[in-house]
Amino acid sequence: MTQSSLCVEASLRDFYITPSSLRKAFRDKQLIPYIQPIVESHSKCVVGGEVLLRWLHPDFGYISPELFIPYVEKSSAINEITDYIFEYVGNSLKSHSDTLPRKMKFCFNISPKNLNNKNLLRSCAKFLETLDDIEPLIVLEITERDKIPDLGSFELVIKALQNNKVQISLDDFGTGYSNYYYIEIFNPDYLKIDKFFVNGIGEKINSQYIIKSIVSLARDVGCLTIAEGVEYAHQYSYLCHENIDYMQGYLFSQPMMINSFASLIIDRN
Repeated sequence: MTQSSLCVEASLRDFYITPSSLRKAFRDKQLIPYIQPIVESHSKCVVGGEVLLRWLHPDFGYISPELFIPYVEKSSAINEITDYIFEYVGNSLKSHSDTLPRKMKFCFNISPKNLNNKNLLRSCAKFLETLDDIEPLIVLEITERDKIPDLGSFELVIKALQNNKVQISLDDFGTGYSNYYYIEIFNPDYLKIDKFFVNGIGEKINSQYIIKSIVSLARDVGCLTIAEGVEYAHQYSYLCHENIDYMQGYLFSQPMMINSFASLIIDRN
């Protein structure tokens, strides 16, 4: 990273990314949902994708998600932004529904704080209704960087979502606050193996042991597994050997605009 880019990032972090700048970006349609394809491990067929928010600023250009996503999660506008993402993705995919396979999985990142959003269930229902001809599957990826003291209060919300055909994934499992307690509270359908452990394949034996243990745990509690951040062939081979169900990462595809995602489906599948 160059000195100039470091200065830009420092400027963004310290002076530019504020609640008001986020709201302005939201109002001005600078926040754009992209999709990173998710593949079935052994066939490499695209079975869905993770929705990732991108900020395309008129002055700064592309702003790294690592810089602004933590601000979004703490923003008072987080629920409004989440609702917008569901609507944007649903409407964008609708125009390609004649080329998309049925039962594709679309993963949306949410914080437990999002579960207090009264519109979340409505947004999920509207997304499913918009794309009812391809019967998509919604997967909510629960991610948490800060400890939530009363997770038990979310159990009823989770049950309501799951009763409405919404699946749950624990994101970054084994790091931060995503732990065994979350399995009991959220009753997830997927455990997502963090790229930190994937990066250690072939370099850190403990990373491989941890991946093995997560896979074993997932099987015991009836979850499927997704590995993220897969970039190299040796990582792919190891994860296939461990029978990881799904993968995503630059080895398969970078995040892309929804039009490009629809074209990729035609080419790959």
